[in-house]
Amino acid sequence: AYASTRRRSVNFAVYLVEPSNPETDHQIAGGEGDYIPSSFSDSGRQLAIVRWMSHVNSRFYIYDLDTETLQEQLPQLGDSSFFSYPVFVDSAVYFITDFNNQFRRLMKADLETKQLYEIPGQLSWDVEMLQLTPDRSEILFTVNENGRSELYRLELSSKKIRKVDNIPGISVRDI
Repeated sequence: AYASTRRRSVNFAVYLVEPSNPETDHQIAGGEGDYIPSSFSDSGRQLAIVRWMSHVNSRFYIYDLDTETLQEQLPQLGDSSFFSYPVFVDSAVYFITDFNNQFRRLMKADLETKQLYEIPGQLSWDVEMLQLTPDRSEILFTVNENGRSELYRLELSSKKIRKVDNIPGISVRDI
């Protein structure tokens, strides 16, 4: 999956292509705002897509590769924004949002029940970015603590958050 402005020079749309067969290239999401692909589910049969409409308003969708349908997820977030691309873990997604809070927080949404869960143990600072580890056991994320980006680990099995302290004297810019 990739995003391109080839449909309209103003907004990004999402396209899906089988790499071994360029003829399969086709648009799966687009319209007003920028549609950006995020991550595939563990099964590879669903694709998370974020629709950016403004810096304070975005929506989250899932494209189902089997039914070829695009469905908005978590409409209860209203005009809150996603500040990261959702990351699939089992039947849930983790993401950063300002929903019902002055700070950007790491949250989890169960896609089957549509329930939202705030990850406990977070500081009163903005979460900036997140990344699922290759072995899918942890989510790494940064928190802007008084102007410095500090790195944290969320262990998915225990739901415990731990600060990565052995990175002295730097501010994390990418994970």
